[in-house]
Amino acid sequence: MQPKILFPILIFAFTLGTFFITFFNSVKVEENKPVEVELLTHEEFLQMERDLARKRELAQQKEKRVGWLESFQESHIKDHDYPAKEVSIHLQLYKPTPEKLFTLSTEYLEPYHNFCVNQVLKKTKNVRYKIIEKDDMIKFVMKSPNKPILEKLIQELKFYDIRAVFKN
Repeated sequence: MQPKILFPILIFAFTLGTFFITFFNSVKVEENKPVEVELLTHEEFLQMERDLARKRELAQQKEKRVGWLESFQESHIKDHDYPAKEVSIHLQLYKPTPEKLFTLSTEYLEPYHNFCVNQVLKKTKNVRYKIIEKDDMIKFVMKSPNKPILEKLIQELKFYDIRAVFKN
């Protein structure tokens, strides 16, 4: 063998041998060690049985609980209130006006005019719409609670030279 290979093999063998020696020394085999037995009186044995039965009973009660609400029901002292992190209350103080369906019809629009109509519709509040394109007509089907909002919409479209007609 060449001396260059012999030195790393010797180091590896030495390391491996050291590992096995320390490993087997750390593992101790206990031989025939006497077993210590603790003798209980009858009363101590009964007390130990009662304790085990109580632990089993408590474990079964914990399994029966479904959530935090049941733990509130089980508390006996009611001298304080539990804090709430967040409370949400919705009161409907007025009857909402039903939305009506309107149709805004225009001639076929150039891309710029189409963009203008979309921008005007986006900034108008309380109006939901859907665009329907058919042949040379474009229809905007809208839901709105009142007609004055839609009449204002027609005035804004006239500013962009867009002729539009509403139908109920």
